[in-house]
Amino acid sequence: MENSTTETIGCDLGDKMSDVCVMNAAGHTRRARVASTRKGMTTFFSREPAHVVIEVGGHSRWVSELLEGLGHRVTIANARRVKLISASDNKTDEYDAELLARLGRADARLLAPMVHRSSALQADLAIAKARDTLVARRARRRRESASCDDGARASRNVPAAAELTFRRAVHADGAPRRRGVRGQLHRRRHPGW
Repeated sequence: MENSTTETIGCDLGDKMSDVCVMNAAGHTRRARVASTRKGMTTFFSREPAHVVIEVGGHSRWVSELLEGLGHRVTIANARRVKLISASDNKTDEYDAELLARLGRADARLLAPMVHRSSALQADLAIAKARDTLVARRARRRRESASCDDGARASRNVPAAAELTFRRAVHADGAPRRRGVRGQLHRRRHPGW
């Protein structure tokens, strides 16, 4: 889409309210606060097409889809790669909105723009992640039940282990070995002695 817009709008998205800075071709700004809901965004952005700049975040996917549907050109700024945004000393929502508008007006490439996955691809990714989670949980439960089985198996073998200990403590004819039956069994129960 060509840059035939006369306004550049920087929008710092928040959970409940978003700060907006509208910059015209002369560089004059107007500020506004908009509810971060579909209704609030639709009401405010039902205007002539503009270049809208938003930061990537939790709301950027649905907001960008909504704004593109309203005819705006949307640039999603990757704030991690733009030090002017992420390392700013003056970190207020109003300042961030104005900074996004100014950077978008100067050159959108300065914002290290990114593109979200399509909705269909995002849905496929969500299914794959859910499957991975289920497989990991099933494997963990199998390991846990196997360790419980090992404990039960060991307790069933206690008589066999005791018989083996007794056989080691006495000769085949029943005579005690050097240390004696009692000493050998005592050491078995308390291996540190």
